[in-house]
Amino acid sequence: MLSKSNDERSARVVYDYRSVIDELLLENFTREWKKWAGNKGKMLRNQSHGSPANTLDLYGVVDIPETEGNDVLRFKFATSAANVMGKPLVSSESATWLNEHFLSSWGDVKKALDLFSWEV
Repeated sequence: MLSKSNDERSARVVYDYRSVIDELLLENFTREWKKWAGNKGKMLRNQSHGSPANTLDLYGVVDIPETEGNDVLRFKFATSAANVMGKPLVSSESATWLNEHFLSSWGDVKKALDLFSWEV
């Protein structure tokens, strides 16, 4: 039984549980999804951030690591994984939720996208 304390046994159970979830997401979902898309001649993109699995592993399986929002640190999760894994493309839903629906101006979009414009 798990205790609310941070004893070693509880920590091991939590670690094992998280390891199983990680493996299930990587092997039984993401790799299978990639295989399915590949059999149809399609590239696969995925927003792996926030997953209970290893983000680098999940981004490594897909063709195009994708992020969302305008948080530059989160964008670096996807771009770093792409660089480490030799992926030439990265995508971002950078301007999807700037304001309420249909209230964003082109200036709002430009301001959000300028966060991702830096010299390479």
